[in-house]
Amino acid sequence: MGVYPNLGVMDAAFSVVQGGRLQYYVRASRFLGDDRMDTRVGPISVGSSEPLS
Repeated sequence: MGVYPNLGVMDAAFSVVQGGRLQYYVRASRFLGDDRMDTRVGPISVGSSEPLS
């Protein structure tokens, strides 16, 4: 995931490699907007399930 405030863009990518072969690759991009804590970019999102200790 990349956040580019000067461009007003947030990009994300995800890939799955199995058996040495690329199986799936997803790229998405969106306008950054006002809420930088909103990490949803298309079908990709980043979050935490439990706090750091």
